Amino acid sequence: MNKFIKILPFILILVLLTVLFLLAFWIATYMSGFSNSDVILELLKISLATSAFVIALYTLFSKDTRLRANGENILVVLIVFITSNILLIFSFVLSKACYSEYPITTAVTIAAILLYLGSFLFLFKIFLNAYNQIYNLRTNKFVKYFKPIRIILDAVRPYKHYETKSVPRETNQDSFQLLRSHLRDHEIEELAKGGSILITGPPQRALFDPVFALMHERLTKGNETVNFVCADQHPYRLLELFKSKYTIPQSKHKDIVFIDAYSPSYSFFEDIQQENSRLLSDEGFECVRAKSFSGLHTAMTKAWNIIKSKEEQAGRGTRRPMIAIYAHTSALCEFESTEQFRIFWWHVIPSERSYGVITIILEDELSGEAILSCLKQRVDYVLKVDAADPTMDRGAQIQASRIK
Repeated sequence: MNKFIKILPFILILVLLTVLFLLAFWIATYMSGFSNSDVILELLKISLATSAFVIALYTLFSKDTRLRANGENILVVLIVFITSNILLIFSFVLSKACYSEYPITTAVTIAAILLYLGSFLFLFKIFLNAYNQIYNLRTNKFVKYFKPIRIILDAVRPYKHYETKSVPRETNQDSFQLLRSHLRDHEIEELAKGGSILITGPPQRALFDPVFALMHERLTKGNETVNFVCADQHPYRLLELFKSKYTIPQSKHKDIVFIDAYSPSYSFFEDIQQENSRLLSDEGFECVRAKSFSGLHTAMTKAWNIIKSKEEQAGRGTRRPMIAIYAHTSALCEFESTEQFRIFWWHVIPSERSYGVITIILEDELSGEAILSCLKQRVDYVLKVDAADPTMDRGAQIQASRIK
């Protein structure tokens, strides 16, 4: 079975190429003129010029931080264009070698034309995706949010009330224990209605201690749901760290959705990370993958809907409150920019506050001033974790101090 899985991609490529050439041969039986060397030469000139245009596009996409996330797709298009060029060169050689009367020459030319046209359709889709990511911060629902269509829909459709309320959080003395030594009672009351906290400190494992403590308390005592974003390592690794300190009842697994923003960018399809994803699923946890900040925004919406669906299945008329944890989202800046990072948080923090979500953002001190200053400007509270012991495992000696 494993051997079959390894050769499956090659089988699929072979099948696609076979279908392509069968289609080309079928078209060749109804068309003529594509075996002429002069016609093929003109097609080759056009294809080569288009390839040069795509190379210039890739240069633009790789340098523009807003477009960088789509650079991989531009390279895919370029590879297909080059394949089309190779087929046209082969067809030209056949025509010059006196094979112009044979169907093979026409079929190869038509196959090149099909690849050429298909690449243009894919290129058009890339531009649509780039528009959606930059101006809508989404990777889905392009049609709905495309500006001309959005203007028409806003003008003709009736107003639809959107439910934002959740079950009120308890704010008695047993709740938010970690924060009570740093926040005043009225601040706890405000935070319970929706707010944001930045937790920062030395880059060590103990930095997760206050995050895990809040997560455990909200899951068990607060009976809340959790969306957990992991951008610098696989979610299963953080789940293991969490379980080394706290026990998660089986009944609470359905209340947690992980967003894996690490694997699509950094795992490069490594087997161990795919195994980690399987282990996460085997333990009953939902996981949504995300790439880029627009992809992360879309994935959070999917995670929200997963929880919403489960709440409805459980017969709850009003959803339970939620906490959203973002661990080192600045790791995605390697593929985009701090500008996109700022845009993401200028949207997400007020939005989640409006839904009554408590947003917990974790970024260590080495993330850089550009990252931390942006977050400090937007969040409601900032907690700095000071580790008395510099080793990785002495989390018990952690103390948080408020700096905002």
